[in-house]
Amino acid sequence: PIILTLQPKGKFKEFEPSLAETFIYVLKGKIAVQLGNTKHIAKEGESVYFHASNEHQIFNTNDDVSVILLVATDSYL
Repeated sequence: PIILTLQPKGKFKEFEPSLAETFIYVLKGKIAVQLGNTKHIAKEGESVYFHASNEHQIFNTNDDVSVILLVATDSYL
């Protein structure tokens, strides 16, 4: 598990497809997770869980810092 801080309107690196399963819990702010052609939004107190079988990327959609807890079954960070 890692705690990741995303700057306002920032993004985390783009990931290639993998066998990993990923859980993200939003501790502060609001994020978007782009999974292939689908975008999922989560705000503080919400979570996203997905199989990383498509390209994916995490974006901060907030005008302030967002903080997430990210847990992946296969470390590819």
